[in-house]
Amino acid sequence: PPDVPATPVSAAAVRARLDAVPRGTLTDVGLFVADAVTGEVVYAEGGEPRTPASTLKLLSGLVALDVLGPERTFPTRVVRGPGDQVVLVGGGDPLLASARPTGYPGGASLEELAGATAAALAASGVTAVSLGYDASLFGEPAWHPQWPESFRWSVAPVPALTADHAQPNPADPARAPDPSRFAADQFAARLRSAGVTVASVAPAAAPAGGATLASVASLPVATIVEQSLRHSDNDAAETLVRHVALARGRPATFADAADVLASELQARDLWDDGMFISDGNGISSANRVTPAVLARAGGEPVGGEPARIGGAGRVGG
Repeated sequence: PPDVPATPVSAAAVRARLDAVPRGTLTDVGLFVADAVTGEVVYAEGGEPRTPASTLKLLSGLVALDVLGPERTFPTRVVRGPGDQVVLVGGGDPLLASARPTGYPGGASLEELAGATAAALAASGVTAVSLGYDASLFGEPAWHPQWPESFRWSVAPVPALTADHAQPNPADPARAPDPSRFAADQFAARLRSAGVTVASVAPAAAPAGGATLASVASLPVATIVEQSLRHSDNDAAETLVRHVALARGRPATFADAADVLASELQARDLWDDGMFISDGNGISSANRVTPAVLARAGGEPVGGEPARIGGAGRVGG
């Protein structure tokens, strides 16, 4: 059950404190407070759907945990192609890094993948390759039509192959316009450092049944959700709902992912009249969610246990 305060909190006192908060020039306030143990509504104001902004990630994370499972991982693979070609295949790991992570939470890296690939090539006597890259697991477009151009510092296009959050310079929030090519170039550099000559880098379809030379697994879904909420990671949240769409047999497009997310929320009684889902990270201003649904999501069971990923939300921030 949810944690219970050591000192009981009076519902009347909570209402009195919230009533006393100056509204000033605020004309559109949405508040919802519920008892985490009993579910009793303690305070409600402005219950109509409104723009959730990043609080939408609470709902995306809950659904991802429930549908995909907390231990699910996503592979990034290298497969043999025709002739001297090898193909880097994106599996939708939003936290894939170029270099091996040294701190928490760790995760998969292109450095590790390149080392394993170089060893597999050496074992078969191959020292030079052409590199293809395949990001086709997710559908087009990679940029949501309702995301403002000004948000390109906060979210990257969403293909199934990306690394380092598509940030060429960690000190600069600017994103690479083609995250898959950026990731492939980073992988090519790691292969060269591992002693493999890379003659070219180009998009390519992974051959059906191509032998896997090497593979690395992403962090589990539970950790990806944690990072998405801890850092308000737009890339991770959006990628998770793409995987939810795939798990439900739908294409991993923005439209399909949003439709599936809405259906999953409705199935969990996390839906009120007038709500609308446009994306998974809350950037789209077309999203509409009620404060009550955000609060209810905090106690929604996942695999028999409370989700514990939320409990209160500020809508519109």
